[in-house]
Amino acid sequence: MEYIDGEDLASLLRRIGRLHGDKALALARDICAGLAAAHDRGIVHRDLKPGNIMIDGRAGRGSPISGLPHSKEERPIAT
Repeated sequence: MEYIDGEDLASLLRRIGRLHGDKALALARDICAGLAAAHDRGIVHRDLKPGNIMIDGRAGRGSPISGLPHSKEERPIAT
């Protein structure tokens, strides 16, 4: 896992409170793009939560980089 110079989303929200609508939308798009890139490579995150989303302090962008990724083939099937 690469080093991100920033903080996780949970810490950011505790520190500043609610995100402005435009910032929240941009962050959600970054998170979705990160998940889509992982899914394209056969990785399923399985533990997406604010504490596992890192906000780059320089770019202000979010990435779901921590957690327990697994290949799609290992994903349990819901019944």
